[in-house]
Amino acid sequence: MTSADLVLRNFITGLADEIPCTEKEARAELHSFPLPSLLIDYLNWRDRIVPVRPRTVMTWDRFLADKRTLDHWAAVNAHVERIVAGKDLTP
Repeated sequence: MTSADLVLRNFITGLADEIPCTEKEARAELHSFPLPSLLIDYLNWRDRIVPVRPRTVMTWDRFLADKRTLDHWAAVNAHVERIVAGKDLTP
C-alpha cells in the first residue's frame, strides 16, 4: 500500500468514524461505503448540525393562533427560549 493509499484510507476511516451511530452493523456499513457515497452521507449529517449562537425568533399570527401551537405551547416556548439563549439546537 502506497502512502497515498494510506492517507486516503485514513481519511475514509475518519469520515466514517465521525458520523454518529450506535449499532456495530451501521458503523461497519459506513466503513464499507465507497468514498463518494460516504462523502454524501457525511455532508448530509454535517449539514444538520446547527451552529450554536443566539438568534432572534420571529413568528406570525397564524402560527400563534394554530391549535397545534397552543396545544404544545410549553414545548414551543421552551424551544424559543433555547433559540434566543443560543443553546445547542442539534438534538
